[in-house]
Amino acid sequence: MKKVTASILAAAVALSMTAVGVLPASAAETASVERIFVSTDSTMNASIPANLAFDGDDTTRWGTGHLAKEADSDVPTDPLYIGVDFGESGATFDKITVDWENSYSAPYENGGFVLQYSKNGTSWTDFPASGMSSVTDSAQLPSGVRRRDIGQLEEPVTARFVRVLVLKFKSTSAGADNISIYEMQIFNTDEAADTNLAVAPEGAEIYVGIPEVEVAKGTPQRIIVNDSRIYNDNLKHQCAFDGKMDTRWGATGLDVDTENPITIGQYTLYPFVTPIYIGLDFGNEKVTFDKITVDWEAAAAHSYLLGGFVVQYSDTGADDDWTTIPRTCYSSTGYDRSKTPARSDTLLLDLPVTARYVRVVCLVPIHQALNSPSIWEMQMFNTTVSDTENLALVKDGISVEKITDEGTGPDDNNPPQTGVEFFDVVWLAVLVAAAVTVLCVVFIPKRHRVQR
Repeated sequence: MKKVTASILAAAVALSMTAVGVLPASAAETASVERIFVSTDSTMNASIPANLAFDGDDTTRWGTGHLAKEADSDVPTDPLYIGVDFGESGATFDKITVDWENSYSAPYENGGFVLQYSKNGTSWTDFPASGMSSVTDSAQLPSGVRRRDIGQLEEPVTARFVRVLVLKFKSTSAGADNISIYEMQIFNTDEAADTNLAVAPEGAEIYVGIPEVEVAKGTPQRIIVNDSRIYNDNLKHQCAFDGKMDTRWGATGLDVDTENPITIGQYTLYPFVTPIYIGLDFGNEKVTFDKITVDWEAAAAHSYLLGGFVVQYSDTGADDDWTTIPRTCYSSTGYDRSKTPARSDTLLLDLPVTARYVRVVCLVPIHQALNSPSIWEMQMFNTTVSDTENLALVKDGISVEKITDEGTGPDDNNPPQTGVEFFDVVWLAVLVAAAVTVLCVVFIPKRHRVQR
């Protein structure tokens, strides 16, 4: 593990103060439409299929055939929608526009339609009416477009599915029973105001209905560690996953680097010579989650803001296949060793992820003398399914094993590396902490402040 000298750290702090706005990459930068989904495969004719609403061309359009509606009303008999699926990586956005042809919905203020987004295709969130507006002046619109509706959010959100849901046709007159859209566009104006994220690749699948989201719900098969030593028999590894706040795991015999302390402001850090981790293997069934909580005893890892610990996940367990959850996902209660727990950390992902292995890696103790990390409870949730079901509960008799560098089984003589170095963690922590502080307090209006 690399040593960090005071001069290097000072340079990192200086750089962080000039690196305002340098934050981890967002989903918007990698967003890609995986498929288009519609409520009906009915089209007016073969020349106007659903993909033309997402081809980036404002001269082509999608149009439904004549659809059933409630008697003497302008309400479709069946739900009517069209949208895009960005896949597991999702997209981050704050603006949607819909360009309608003559067969348009009733206005949004009359309940004609809503713009919606969803993480799982089941629970949908409406764009608020306060963010909705329309353009009807033909001079401001592409040729043929009769109305452009615009939905704007105060802050960007991340979601997998985005759609326009039509609730009413434009009138009750004869023939007002179909919908046609030139283009539906999605933007993240905080990142790239002119980049339409909703351009579907040529040949993109058109799915009728809402694509199902696969949710892996495996159970823990074993506890994984890189050091099986415990403080005593009352502090076993299983106690960190038993759902009880009166039992805990406690490591022992860990060395800290007392010869090369690292000073960050008022803090003097003595990192572990060898970082230690504890986690779970969910086996081939894997697990889908978007939230993790870690409840520490007084012998905690140091704050995530000072690079004290990270939480990671992996499909294989191989050294180079661990993904570290971004620090923008972390929040903390703050440390008080007189309380139980002394500190609670929560990690909330924008979208659920699926993995076989999940672990917390302790890099720096809270204090030089408290060099035996201890956790009351580590819990995992998929909040898109349940806010209360803890996926990390272990069964009695579960094994505690070191995993090989390929993640295939126990190997006491060849534990994997942590996949993260202290230098990188502290550098990133200082960058993020300083940049976010300056952004929130000095430069950025309330609408753009980074919040979690």
